[in-house]
Amino acid sequence: GSEVLVEGSDRCERKIFRFLSGHNFTTPTPFSSRALMSEYTKKINWPAEWKDAAGEETIAKRSAVESPIKLYTSWFCPFAQRAWIALEEKNIDYQWIEINPYEIDEKEPGGYTKKALPLPEKKKRFPGFVETSPSGLVPGIDNNGEKVWDSLIVVEYINDAFKEGPELMPSDPLSKSRVRYWSGYVTDVVQKNYYAMLISQDAEVQENFRQKFFDSCRIFSRQMANTDEGAYFL
Repeated sequence: GSEVLVEGSDRCERKIFRFLSGHNFTTPTPFSSRALMSEYTKKINWPAEWKDAAGEETIAKRSAVESPIKLYTSWFCPFAQRAWIALEEKNIDYQWIEINPYEIDEKEPGGYTKKALPLPEKKKRFPGFVETSPSGLVPGIDNNGEKVWDSLIVVEYINDAFKEGPELMPSDPLSKSRVRYWSGYVTDVVQKNYYAMLISQDAEVQENFRQKFFDSCRIFSRQMANTDEGAYFL
């Protein structure tokens, strides 16, 4: 059931954090996780036939090119991945700057915690990041001094600021409004219910959010099923 999936997801995330916490992420660093993750896969004995993700190679190549675009991000954050995907769709070079937003507790196994750093501490450790994203949340993008934050707004900014590559939003107002609405629905309803279920340690609360999560997924799925305008929903 969902309990197994939740526990398995949390266990996997803890393994990765325990490994990464042995490395210095207290200051912003350009993306260089290929070697880290290769070392990590050896530690947990992943099958040799499992190939490294092509996305990591792409990020490394992008970050090797001189670019005024700084993407402040965290490797595990799906919201930050929106901004990354948008840049890739536009075929734009950028500097990937990894941010570790969590406290490290030496008393915990591997130093792992999921306790968010207070905003003043983030500002102290990552001044450029907090200047770009005053909320202290990833992603943030600094395009040669133009600073934008909040994942959906960052995606729209990337689409409007860079005319290279495909358009990421429809041109007609009705379709564009549908994209905005359902993107917001997934963020504000579907994902919030999922994370509440994942984080809760109370079985009754977890079950409540599990039901809300599946209900919100059904609503979204019904909307997709009603689409008859091509292969994609939005």
